[in-house]
Amino acid sequence: MTNEFASFQVSLKVMLHWEGKILLLRKADLEDIDLPGGRMNAQEQMTPFGDVLRREIAEELGEQISYTLGKVGFVYRVRQKRYRTYYLVIVYEGDYLGGEIQLSDEHKRYEWIEKRTYHPNRKDFYAGDEEKYLAFQKYFEK
Repeated sequence: MTNEFASFQVSLKVMLHWEGKILLLRKADLEDIDLPGGRMNAQEQMTPFGDVLRREIAEELGEQISYTLGKVGFVYRVRQKRYRTYYLVIVYEGDYLGGEIQLSDEHKRYEWIEKRTYHPNRKDFYAGDEEKYLAFQKYFEK
């Protein structure tokens, strides 16, 4: 059996915590749930993950955002049909320290949700992202 996808890339995300809440983003195209961060560029293969995340956070949330980065919270894979690739997504824990959020064109809106009471809803995830949905579900069960 041959794999129809040509490559596998790494994406780094951060689950930002603030006063018992977590920052969730909504993608501009499908309105599905996302977290701040993104894929590593080819020239960043040996760049520390924290530096890659710093670039991505500045691009997606604005240069003013301040946060601390903690441990890895969970990992999942997603399939990107358009680019014929898979992403291995590593999600870090982080604490939001401040700064005005200024979304890039990649996201339509954001919300701070209550970590204790949030339950991921299947309709908030792209149809092909079953592993992402299950990873979020397990994370929020803790």
